[in-house]
Order: sequence, then structure tokens, then C-alpha cells
Amino acid sequence: MFLFDNFSRKILSSLPSFISVFISLTMGSIPNAKAVPTLVNSDRFKVELFVDLASIDPDLDAFQLTISSGENGFPAGLYVTPGPSFLPGGNRLMRIDHAGTISIVTDQLNSAESMLFARGSYGDGILISEPRDQRIRRLLSDGTLTTFASNISSSPFGPPVLTYGPGGVIFATDGSIGSDSQASRDILQINSDGSSNVFASVSSAIFPEPTLTTFIHRHKPAAYASINDLGQWQEGGGFVTGTFSLQTDGEATMNDALFLVNLDGTSTLLVDGLSGLELIELGPGGVFGSDLFVATEGSSFGNDDGTLFTLKPDGTLIPFLTNIDAIDVAFDTEGILGGGLFVSDGTNRAGAGKIWRITSVTVPESSSLLSLFTFSILVISLIPKHKHNN
Repeated sequence: MFLFDNFSRKILSSLPSFISVFISLTMGSIPNAKAVPTLVNSDRFKVELFVDLASIDPDLDAFQLTISSGENGFPAGLYVTPGPSFLPGGNRLMRIDHAGTISIVTDQLNSAESMLFARGSYGDGILISEPRDQRIRRLLSDGTLTTFASNISSSPFGPPVLTYGPGGVIFATDGSIGSDSQASRDILQINSDGSSNVFASVSSAIFPEPTLTTFIHRHKPAAYASINDLGQWQEGGGFVTGTFSLQTDGEATMNDALFLVNLDGTSTLLVDGLSGLELIELGPGGVFGSDLFVATEGSSFGNDDGTLFTLKPDGTLIPFLTNIDAIDVAFDTEGILGGGLFVSDGTNRAGAGKIWRITSVTVPESSSLLSLFTFSILVISLIPKHKHNN
């Protein structure tokens, strides 16, 4: 036993150095390591670059993320809209498969921001919002592109974000009112015939107003979620929405806010003081929890000073991922891409189309014990056997 104990200790104590040398020899140094976002809980999660859209075109941006197992004739994968891009790549919808291969689904769009797979009475294909043209397009799997809804609202900037709500009905945040300087407070109901009507509005008493140096660019994110009687986030019951505001010099402000709009039309302020607020998604439970994930770009676009937060029902914001121009998140709960949380990084600038994958590094205690037992058996098998002469 003395021989085994000492031999085992020497192997175990040398493992970290051996692994470090092995990684250095086989993988080399990690290029541009400072560009990797920072995980707050690095003991529980790891982050890695899943794909960089600039690998096929530097003008490709990553905005809204949608993971699908395959619907309406479209194959499984991660679907990526280009967002409010002024770059040539803003006309494309992309799909990324399990291996990270990028394909262009269509290149006939105009700054498409949000997409939904059509379901039920909404027919076939993918529905895609084009706020700059105040319309929603329908894309079929054979490439046919038509207009599903047009002239939505009287705003110069149409609905940017689409989401399914109660009864499988599509809802959308409205755009800007009168000019691009003041966001609409409305949530629109988009009917299956392409018509629309105001479903609910954020109270004017809690909605920010523009100033001489700032303007509320538009009413931006939307998630079909609310807080239940136990004070917990739940899917359904209302909408969480917010503002995206800029200064007159084009930089973000610290004035962005999130609101809860209940199905009865009442609204409350959840949190304010955000900067560069982008899209929001409800956590799926499990290792990522069930709180709301809130993506922000920070105060200076393109400088990776944004943060991906989690928001508790009581309004507490907790940083999850920093040093990133966070736009949207998507959870691969079905393992279509191998599992994990995907985050789109940056928009409206060349080289911004990065998508990061975050996975859990937590190993169950039973698995750790099994691994230690297996390793011990391996060590024993490596101990030289000595013949003893009688």
C-alpha cells in the first residue's frame, strides 16, 4: 500500500503540469485571448467561440438567434438575423449547423431583425421583421419571399421584435413615433391575415421621455413572460419589454429600462439605468436557471463594454458575462448544436459577427468518484510487477 500511495500521489500532483504542457503542444497559444468575453462564474461555466461570421464575410452581423430542430421544410440549426445593419451583409438570413458551417438562407432582406417559424393559422415558412420598411416578410423553404404584413403602425420605424403570445398569436414591439427620436409605448398584436392592432401599452408615467441630448430610439426587446404569485419568473402571463436609447452623438445612454406589461394591460417598471439594452430571453431552468437573461451593448458600441445580465423578479441585476457587445441569447435545450447557451456579439460594425457558446463545467459528484475510481484502477495496472525468488 505504501508503494501505491506514493506512486499515486506523484502522478496526481503532476497532472496539472502535464495537462498544461499537452494543451500547449497540441493547440498552441490561444490567439486574441483578450477578445474572449469574461464569465463571472468561470468555476461553473466555460466560454468558447462557436463561429465567427466574418470568416465568410466581414460585413456579416449576428443579431437575433433562433435554434430550431427543423420546421416548415427548413433544416435544423442556429438561425441568425443580421439586425439593424447598415453593412451589405444586412440583407441576409444565415443558418449554422452542428459543425459550425455557415450557410446563407436568403440574401434578399433589408436589415432584418427578428424571425419566427410560422405556426398554426400563420401558415408556412419563416416570418421575418424588416422595421426599416415597416413590414414582415414570409420566406418559404424553396426560397420564395413575399410580404406577409405591411404598413404596420404609423411609425417611421416598424416593429423590430416578434414573439408568440397567448393563443399562439404573434405580438411585436412597436417602433418609433413621428420621428426616430421617440419610441412607441405599444405592444402590437399581429393577426394571421397580416393586420395589426394595439394590444397593450407601457404606462406613460413610467416610460422615459427624450431630452436635449438623448432620444429614445425605439421600444425594443420583448419576451412572453411574467412573474407568478410566488414571485418567480414564468413563461406567459405578460410581456417584458424595454427601451433602446442613444445620445445625440450616437453613443448609448444609461437611461434604458425594462417593463412588465401584464395581459390585463397594466404595466410596471422592472429595472432602469441600463446601457445599450438589446434582446431578452427567459432562462430554461437547469444549470442556467430560470431568471431573465438581459443582453446589453454597453455605453460605447464596438468596445466590448457591454454585459449579459440575469434579472431576478425583484429587479436585481446579476452580471453573467462581461466584456461583450451582447445582443441576444439562445438555449440549446434539445442538444441540436451539442447543448449550451449561445450569445451573439456585436452588430453594425465590420467583424462583429461572433457567436459564443457557454457550457457548464460542473461535474456531478458521482461522476467525479467514478472517474477517480477508474483512474485508480489505471494507476494500479501501470505499477510494475516484481517477481520474487523463493
